[in-house]
Amino acid sequence: MKPEEAYKMVRWQAVSNGVNVNNPTPYYLSYVSAEVNRTPLKKVRMVAPFSQAVFEGKGTHKGDKLKWYLVNDYGGDSTGEAVLQ
Repeated sequence: MKPEEAYKMVRWQAVSNGVNVNNPTPYYLSYVSAEVNRTPLKKVRMVAPFSQAVFEGKGTHKGDKLKWYLVNDYGGDSTGEAVLQ
C-alpha cells in the first residue's frame, strides 16, 4: 500500500461522544478537521499507525455522512468522505 492510499483503509464509527477513527495502516494520518452532517468535530488530530482516536462531537449516528480533511505526505490538502459505521 502506498501512503496516499492509507486513508481508504480508515474505519469511522459513531460512538456516544463523537467518532472513533481506526487507522489500521503503518502510516501517520494528519487530520486537520472533520465534520458530520456539516457539524465540525472537536479534538481532530493526527492518528498514529495501528491506533485509534476519538474526534469529539454530539449526536453522531451510524449512517451519518462524514467529511474529513488532512495534510498529505506532500504538504498538500486531501479531502474525503465516509459513512459512519
